[in-house]
Amino acid sequence: YKQVLDIDPEYAPAWAGLARNYRNMTVTDQLTEAEGIRMGRQAINRALSLDPGLAEAHARLGLMVLEVDVDPVAASRHYRKAAELNPNDPAALSGLATLAVFLGDFESAIEMGERAVLRDPVDALGHLDLGGYYASAGRYLDALVALKKAVTLNDELYAGWYQIGIISLLENDCDAALVAFEKENDAEYKLKGRTLCAYERGDLALFEKLFIQLREEYGAQWPSEIAHVYAWVGDHDAAFEWLDKALAINEGGLTASPRIRLMDSLQNDPRWQTFLGALGINNDQMQEIRDRIAQEQ
Repeated sequence: YKQVLDIDPEYAPAWAGLARNYRNMTVTDQLTEAEGIRMGRQAINRALSLDPGLAEAHARLGLMVLEVDVDPVAASRHYRKAAELNPNDPAALSGLATLAVFLGDFESAIEMGERAVLRDPVDALGHLDLGGYYASAGRYLDALVALKKAVTLNDELYAGWYQIGIISLLENDCDAALVAFEKENDAEYKLKGRTLCAYERGDLALFEKLFIQLREEYGAQWPSEIAHVYAWVGDHDAAFEWLDKALAINEGGLTASPRIRLMDSLQNDPRWQTFLGALGINNDQMQEIRDRIAQEQ
């Protein structure tokens, strides 16, 4: 993208592409959260100033508003604008799917995700996202098909093998889960997967050793990851303690918590709605959000 902009600094699609990459680089720790957000916003604003009718730029802005500002009503406006400009733009379809997942409308998300991969069948991230939509809907076999397609297209895809491992774990296939976790390129996800598998295999000595390592190496930066493991093994008090730590540092991505199956056991605990309320997404808040979006459509 930078090479393109060296040739033509006013080529808006390259600025929109940069925005996507800057955001992704925060996930893979190549940029800090603050850097990725700042650079991403600048790139999106530049793209829109050059071409206000660029659907991809409106979709990227919608994702920024949804994930960073946690303003799904405003995000909905940007996604609808993107879809109006180009109903078949993969970024617009992905954005609408992301919003649908946030709102709990998994079937709509799957429909959008399937359309996106039809438009761009060799985009590994599109298949990865679709696998996540299937998983959110409890369609684990479909999720595995989509996720395996993603890693076939890009064997080094961030979190691709990890997600396959998690689905295998949910399907009680610990052997397949461990094979997948070992192929994951992200060190934290690989260690986390090994930790979960050690517990499932009943090797508690190994579990404790790996879990200590996970907490020491990643607990300060990603406390929610520690909460996932505590929730999986049934220690709810410790899980909520670590979720409180995640809130305290404003850890990114916490609004995805309701869709993280490792934490399903927490959802009947009264503290769960309190935690979601701190994020602005408890049951009452989500109904208000849905109503406001419906009123604008």
